[in-house]
Amino acid sequence: MEWFNREYPDCTSDNVDDQIKYLQDMICLEEQNMESVQQETHNTNERLRLVNNGTQQLEKILTMGRTDSAHRGLGYSGWAKSVGGTQSAPLCL
Repeated sequence: MEWFNREYPDCTSDNVDDQIKYLQDMICLEEQNMESVQQETHNTNERLRLVNNGTQQLEKILTMGRTDSAHRGLGYSGWAKSVGGTQSAPLCL
């Protein structure tokens, strides 16, 4: 009995039935804790999967039909019209 009190100091009863009940309650609490951690892990994995999927889709959209010299769609609208025979600087919005 002394080893039990050392291992499980929260259970102070010397009655074996009380000790069994205490251990069963502890097992139940640990199982609930385990289920909570498993659910949290599942939710985190799901969010990570969605982020990865969104990142891949964004990368696909950003690289679709683009070359290093293509500026269209990034706020670049080409050269402005000539003013007085000289070409003005690019017009960026």
